[in-house]
Amino acid sequence: MALYDFGFDALQRFGKLKLSTYKIYSVNLKINSFDMKRLIFFIAISFSFMACSQSKLASKNNDSPIKYSILYQSEYGGSGEEKTEIFTDSSDFDKMWNSTINTGETPEVDFTKQTVAVKHFQSKNSGGTTYQITEAKQTERNIKIYYSASTPEEIVTTAITNPLLILVLDTKNPEIEFILEK
Repeated sequence: MALYDFGFDALQRFGKLKLSTYKIYSVNLKINSFDMKRLIFFIAISFSFMACSQSKLASKNNDSPIKYSILYQSEYGGSGEEKTEIFTDSSDFDKMWNSTINTGETPEVDFTKQTVAVKHFQSKNSGGTTYQITEAKQTERNIKIYYSASTPEEIVTTAITNPLLILVLDTKNPEIEFILEK
């Protein structure tokens, strides 16, 4: 430990300082090599515990991605209310396609391996809202389809829109849930 003395005689003469000396101590901090080794060992053990806990969390999550394709997407054609329809056979899908889309032939879907999900979105008082599928996952109980919605800041069109999205999923699981990511 080192001791330094600073005299402030000038301030004392004017009566602004009562003490004639300030004492400032400085401390030299030394870490020996044994302490450093223990510190490094503790940090390494802490990181290994964090890595193990992350791998356990990942192993509990058995969600697997599902392949999908978008058959149809439009600002018009939906019901105007938030709902999901699932089709597992061609006859019901053909009826829906012809009554909703009504643009020529119904697309080919292999219903022995695939399922069609139709997502109707809430009516909007302006156009320009876009919906983007970000991910489709198979969970233990159902299929989760994550999507995002981006709305323009200004009015793009002054028409009431009824957005519609039709997907083909490479799965036979009819339990499908659409989840809006915020």
